[in-house]
Amino acid sequence: MTILNIKEKDLTIIIPVKNGHTLLYVSFIHLFKHLNIEVEVKPSGVLNNVHIFVRNPIDRFFSSYYWLDYMTKVGSEVYKNNLITLLKKTNISDIDSYINQYRNFLIECDDFHYIPQSCQILRTEHKIYKNELIDIQTDIKLLYNKNFGSNYKIFKIEDINKIIEGNTSSLIKKNIGFDGSYEPIAFNLNKFDFLEDYPGDINFLFSTFYQYFKNIYTKTNHHKNIDYTDKINLPQYKLVCSLTENERTFFGYDLKEIDYKVFKKTLI
Repeated sequence: MTILNIKEKDLTIIIPVKNGHTLLYVSFIHLFKHLNIEVEVKPSGVLNNVHIFVRNPIDRFFSSYYWLDYMTKVGSEVYKNNLITLLKKTNISDIDSYINQYRNFLIECDDFHYIPQSCQILRTEHKIYKNELIDIQTDIKLLYNKNFGSNYKIFKIEDINKIIEGNTSSLIKKNIGFDGSYEPIAFNLNKFDFLEDYPGDINFLFSTFYQYFKNIYTKTNHHKNIDYTDKINLPQYKLVCSLTENERTFFGYDLKEIDYKVFKKTLI
């Protein structure tokens, strides 16, 4: 997890790993550098206003498993062997056993890539919440309020792409030319909620940095996007929906009606 403190704005930005972490980090660093605003990375504490960037817990769960599987093959020798030992200890050999043994896996695993994002966000010097976060009886909102008070906001990383895609479509429809009447209309499109206090050109600049580095990470395979619907069945998906319900509800991710045709293996 990366924490950025922007003292000039009395703002802390929290970006957990497996949440577009590197992409958001470099985009914000370049943005504030351009604005000549000092950024403190990994500070000792948070400021009065906190922006937390979250990811759909269902997608993150599956992404984490397939990243774990990938790292057991290409990770450094020590890291790879540690993961293999962890999987053997928790009797995990595939996605099905990972889902069914996940509660036991949480007890043994401290790597934030593979456990709920709130484990990072709510971590304190003396406590890391794990199984409590997937227990629907836990009042997760109470934990966040205890940690950050009332001045924190949750932002979904999926909304960033939606805004960029929407703005791109809007500009395409306007058929921007290069004649004498050209005006910088890209500065007047939809803004990001976390940059609502900034003028349109700053929102556009963030989009530019974000898209630029996203292209680099795609070409270098830094980000691996896996279509897990080809690899799981419907009962597995439903169980993950249950495991992630607490975070998903708190973050505001609605559980969409499941399309039974999405999954190639529809064992009921």
